[in-house]
Amino acid sequence: MREKIGQMLRKGDIMIFMNGNFDVQMDHKSNTLVKLMSIEKYSFVKDSIATFDLTSDSDIRPAIIEYSKLNDIPQMYILGKLVGGTSEILEMHERGYLM
Repeated sequence: MREKIGQMLRKGDIMIFMNGNFDVQMDHKSNTLVKLMSIEKYSFVKDSIATFDLTSDSDIRPAIIEYSKLNDIPQMYILGKLVGGTSEILEMHERGYLM
């Protein structure tokens, strides 16, 4: 499963494991993360963002939690490195660290 997750992380510069996708979010946390990523002052290019809908594969949710050691969904990775879940991304935004 780690190899499968590694392949997923290489799908885009930014990879988000979430409930739903960038266009249709299925929970509040996923919606909040997408709204943050859509703020104009950030230079996130939608084409560089890949998502994986955790509701489409019941094996990936526990595997990504084990992989990251973060019990929070959604999870955002940049260039294969875990940035955090919605709480961490929101905190980075509030402190001005999210660029």
